[in-house]
Order: sequence, then C-alpha cells, then structure tokens
Amino acid sequence: MAYERRCAPSWAIHPGEILKEEFLGPMDITGYALAKAIGVTPQRVSDIILRKTGISADLAVMLGKFFRMSPEFWMNLQPAYALNHAEKNLKEKIKKIKPYAKAA
Repeated sequence: MAYERRCAPSWAIHPGEILKEEFLGPMDITGYALAKAIGVTPQRVSDIILRKTGISADLAVMLGKFFRMSPEFWMNLQPAYALNHAEKNLKEKIKKIKPYAKAA
C-alpha cells in the first residue's frame, strides 16, 4: 500500500524569522546584543535573521542555553524549513517522478 510520509510541515518558517519575530522582538533584544551574549559575531546572527544562513548545531546549543529551552527546538526548525523549501522549489520536477512499483 502506498502512503505519503510528510517530514516537513507546510507552514515551515525559516529559523531566523522565528528568532526575530518570536524571541528578539518580544523580548526587546537586538541581534547585536544576542550575538555578544552568546559569543558569536553580530554578522552571524544577522545572517540568520536575514535568512542568508541556517541554524547550526553549535548555535542551537547556544540559543537553547540563552533562551532557557531545548537546543532541539532550534535544531529541528532548520530541517523542517529546508524540506519545505525543497518541496516547493522541486514541485514540478517531483510530479514527473514515478514511484518505484515495489517500494513500500
């Protein structure tokens, strides 16, 4: 029996947008202040907020500590966003792929 496995929610949002809108803004923290507090360059935080780069494991650990939450929260945002982004970008190409008949 064929089934579709969904790994990324259709609402996946870039981690930088979540960082900015759900944490920095409401807590009145600047990207510069966050960078200094966790020991990274302001450019690194800026690149994440501007969606130029994603959240790495080391940054997930630092953000988890700073915001008193699980680093897994930050780490899981990145692949969810990446999968959603890939599905959108490859939509037409994926339609042309025929599933292998003997695959589960």
